[in-house]
Amino acid sequence: MLTDQAIQDFITANNITGKLVYSEEETPTVADSARMLGVEPEQIIKSLVFLANGIPHLVIAAGEVRVSDKRLRDVMEVSRSKLRMAKPDEVLEITGFPVGAMPPFGHKEKLPTWIDSFSVPDDATQLFGGGGTRSAMLELSSQTLLSVTQGKYLPLSTD
Repeated sequence: MLTDQAIQDFITANNITGKLVYSEEETPTVADSARMLGVEPEQIIKSLVFLANGIPHLVIAAGEVRVSDKRLRDVMEVSRSKLRMAKPDEVLEITGFPVGAMPPFGHKEKLPTWIDSFSVPDDATQLFGGGGTRSAMLELSSQTLLSVTQGKYLPLSTD
């Protein structure tokens, strides 16, 4: 299993503008993270793994928005029966990180990445994502997020 040290190593090796922020308490949810950091829930990004035709994709959305299955199916061009959220054990196997601590990059393998344009502004200077453990958060800008993930910005959340 990968940890915050793997993220720090990835940041250093790739000269990424971002840093890990630590908490005394675990922050497994968006609400926990926002409260601990003293920021709005919209500044917290969540990294979700979906399987489309069995192929893993990373979906990044902010705050407590809900990702639309229909929009994802349309973007990934798959039927309802061919798209599902990965189970926690699958997420760990695919990315190396547990659910609730998964960063938006630095996984075992680079995943095709989709970023919700409705909830993650492309000009945000301060976002926080998983930092590899439930007591670490990764602080970064949306430009860094886009640059490192090479993600595609598309409307993915529900209205």
